[in-house]
Amino acid sequence: MKKFVAAALSAAICMGAVSAPSVCAVTTDMGGISAEDIRVADSGKCGVDAYWNFENGKLTITGNGEMGKWDSAGVTPWASLRDNINTIEVGEGITKIGMCAFSNCVKATSVKLPQSLITLETNCFEDCDSLESIELPSGLTTVGSYCLKNCNNLKRVVVRSQTCKFVGGKDTISNDTANRNNKYTGVIVGYPGSTAEAYANKSGYKFENINSSTPPTTTKATTTTTTTTTTTTTTTTTTTTTTTTTTTTTTATTTTTTPKISIGISKKVIKVGETADVYTDGWTVKSVESSAPSVAEATAKTVKGISAGTATITFYTTEGYKTQITVTVTGEDGFKLGDVDANGAVNAVDASYVLAEYASTSTNHAPSFAEEQAAAADVNKDSAVNAVDASYILSYYAYNSTGTGDKKSFEDYMKQN
Repeated sequence: MKKFVAAALSAAICMGAVSAPSVCAVTTDMGGISAEDIRVADSGKCGVDAYWNFENGKLTITGNGEMGKWDSAGVTPWASLRDNINTIEVGEGITKIGMCAFSNCVKATSVKLPQSLITLETNCFEDCDSLESIELPSGLTTVGSYCLKNCNNLKRVVVRSQTCKFVGGKDTISNDTANRNNKYTGVIVGYPGSTAEAYANKSGYKFENINSSTPPTTTKATTTTTTTTTTTTTTTTTTTTTTTTTTTTTTATTTTTTPKISIGISKKVIKVGETADVYTDGWTVKSVESSAPSVAEATAKTVKGISAGTATITFYTTEGYKTQITVTVTGEDGFKLGDVDANGAVNAVDASYVLAEYASTSTNHAPSFAEEQAAAADVNKDSAVNAVDASYILSYYAYNSTGTGDKKSFEDYMKQN
């Protein structure tokens, strides 16, 4: 079996290099500036009136209103910088932190949120493994599902809002979700009778009264300066004054950073006849192209599924930039087990999709598969998408491609394996 799996994986990798599209692929043509230059840009736009800047380990968000939202951590404007982010500071004026905004910032140890903040969307701080504490402001009304999921070292969540809504269950705040055994060993600090206390009690988490909670210790240093003045009387008979004029010329250096555009769609997997919304994060879309109009049609506002298959949607902005997103369209029944690309067949292409996803998640990137697609890829139903699933798919493909006579469906084939 080991020899077979090794051979199967080798074949799938070769086929995947040809057949499988890149996950969250972004192609940018900026007149001599490479796509990699854009990926590592340290400032840009992340909402209609929201901006980001990265410097010396600190990611700062400024502006007003809502930040954008992203399908996964891998498509945020600062995706390529995540491993270098130590501090996250969101400035006053920002009202909403979008989906997956700071997910997978595994080295961030400090987060500062503004009083203007109203909403934390789903998954926005998921997998922030180095974060030990966070304070949620008093004006917050919503904590989205999976907001602080899988934050391994999180020990303290201070909730200053008395009425904010906690969406989801125990995995909204958790240290570990392995084998779906959600747990949080830290403390939730809030007001007695608040929604934070209700959430803690419902989840079986430790709750601490904010009024009796031990506040951080602050040391204030006072410096006293003593000035001694000495007066000297001088008698002068003749005074000569010489005036020297010095001219200083200052040369200002202006550095222009090309931002990474963050146009996206609400769902990358849609059914025939279904529509997904386009979000532009403040960029103006000049034109849109679909690589396969018979599969998916696109405008500046929506992407609609026409027939089963995949299509690459290219968005061009008025600033001269472009970005590409791959969309999968499924039939009315959606995904079936093993048919990861939803084209009605289980074959080597599906295996290559599985291996591409496994390679991505194995290097600490957020999953790109939608829930239904992940369920179709997890063929042995062990709650993980990995090389073992790919080997089963290839095994069935080999079985189905040889010999004659009636062949079993993939579901029936898997019942015997």
